Amino acid sequence: MTSSAANQGMSVSISARRTRVRFDMQEKVITCTTMTRRPANADPKAKSPDCGYTYQRKGDRRITATATWQITWHAANQSGTVPMTRTSTRTLPVRELLAVNTRPS
Repeated sequence: MTSSAANQGMSVSISARRTRVRFDMQEKVITCTTMTRRPANADPKAKSPDCGYTYQRKGDRRITATATWQITWHAANQSGTVPMTRTSTRTLPVRELLAVNTRPS
């Protein structure tokens, strides 16, 4: 993410880059440095291309995600970097899917 603005001869630019996300999945903690958005038409059973987790048991799980960002700014011939983290928690239902064949081939 990048943004810049100028006013009265002063220009400011800022960029933010997510460097990693740490997921506490309750069963396991995973850290992802890349995350590819899953296409809407992807097979729901397909594994994540770069960062994913499959639960071993069903039940509600409280997931905590902590994203780490590197913020870079430039203004008035000055610049700097600022690390930032943001954490969010959500409870997700984990259910088991079973297929039943009612007409043998």
